[in-house]
Amino acid sequence: MRVAIVLLDAEPILDETLFEDVLRYLKAMLRVEIQVLDIPALPIAPKGWQALMERARQPLRSRPGRPGSEVQYQLHASQLLSCMKSMAKDPAKFLVPELEGVDCILGLTNCELFFKTDGLLPEESCPEDRTNNFFIANKEPRLGACSFARLPGRFAA
Repeated sequence: MRVAIVLLDAEPILDETLFEDVLRYLKAMLRVEIQVLDIPALPIAPKGWQALMERARQPLRSRPGRPGSEVQYQLHASQLLSCMKSMAKDPAKFLVPELEGVDCILGLTNCELFFKTDGLLPEESCPEDRTNNFFIANKEPRLGACSFARLPGRFAA
């Protein structure tokens, strides 16, 4: 089984040693072949979710991170999955041809994920209780995204 891990942020999502440990764990526990891929930058967007959104030509709402948190952005969860579905259907368009034929795609991000913005101003961040989802998935095609936004100690000291 081949699994592609797609890095959805322009910056590293985890401390390098911690990321290598996560990859070793996944390979050992799931007994899968893992490829780590970036979504290349565009002249108008940095690599990661912004380049994904531009190539998908679909909306992907983002909001600023909550005041006092280390999170820089919040992403609309179902719109993120929709953009990832487009990438899975046409990997060459997204400049990630390595996705062709993989069994599963897992996006990793340090952004918080949200679904509802009822009662919020357009540039207002979602409160903590609306960003408790750390994993979203789709059965067909097999893909999902995981947020490390609340993982303590994820950055190098």
